[in-house]
Amino acid sequence: MTADELQRWASILRWVGLSVTAIGLAITFGSHFIADKLLVAQRVDKAKAQERLKLSEAELEATKAKTAELAFRLAPRILSAEQRANFVKSLSQAPKGLVGIAHIGLLVETVNFSTELRKLLEDAGFTISSYENPLGYVITAAPPPWLVAIIVGTGETPPHVAPLLRALSAITQSAPPDNHFQGFKVHHFRR
Repeated sequence: MTADELQRWASILRWVGLSVTAIGLAITFGSHFIADKLLVAQRVDKAKAQERLKLSEAELEATKAKTAELAFRLAPRILSAEQRANFVKSLSQAPKGLVGIAHIGLLVETVNFSTELRKLLEDAGFTISSYENPLGYVITAAPPPWLVAIIVGTGETPPHVAPLLRALSAITQSAPPDNHFQGFKVHHFRR
């Protein structure tokens, strides 16, 4: 090889080296540019995901609150031992008489609450004249818990009605705030 050929090869190799270096620099700057754009896109996606998470958590809390409220409203009606004792005590000197208990529907909770009321009235000294499902069918449009009625007779108002109404009203007023039993709605009907 002659000196001219060697010089030509050296020049070619220098240009190839510079080209490879330029391509390497372009690839390096390009990869940094793409990495920066990717980082920005990931931050935007993360912010959107965090916002969706906050919304989902808020919806979950609202759903939990509604679920707790529904569970409270649909829990079986019960009377506390204190309510039972106060009821019996308040009627200890009151006149007694016949009382009927009726309920609409055969929902287990309604039947159980009717049975609890029957026992409560018997403990207070009342005689249960009837215990029944007066309509014999279920009103499907009405939401549970279904109606339970205490029937004290027809015609003239018996003397045991007023103390009984007061005692039932007292149960409602003494219901603790954490007790789902919201009391009796007392209606005095006359024919």
